[in-house]
Amino acid sequence: MTATIPTQICALLEQGDCCGSISPDLISDVERRNGFEFPDEYRAFLLRYGAALLSGLEVFGLVPSYGDGEPPVWNDLRPLLVRRRDELPVDWVPISDDGGDFRFYLSCAMGPDRGRIFVNGPGADAVLVSSGFFDFLERATSLGIRRLIPA
Repeated sequence: MTATIPTQICALLEQGDCCGSISPDLISDVERRNGFEFPDEYRAFLLRYGAALLSGLEVFGLVPSYGDGEPPVWNDLRPLLVRRRDELPVDWVPISDDGGDFRFYLSCAMGPDRGRIFVNGPGADAVLVSSGFFDFLERATSLGIRRLIPA
């Protein structure tokens, strides 16, 4: 089941730049290859928007292939999943960062942490920052991504 994207989140995303809808087959392929399923809110985002650049926030997602010599505009999470060097759970998906040392992860784990967002970086070892993906988008754009990092 895929979540319905709330009107205020659609309005927020449509103010930014998005790469465009992603096919359910591509999403399923990424899930199968990595051994997890995306939570409903993030799946809805991928299906409709793919990845996004918002005011002060980059949201990693899935991006269709680029033309030859064309630099990427959005961060595709597939290479980020392959190149992970952290010791975080393998079913935590990197979805954003602060442009510095802090990265935000979406838990795709089954259980109570499913769909929650955690930050990891110096002094913030897997700290819960949001109860869900839509809440994360709203708070990160209204407060600023750095305000979600615990002091």
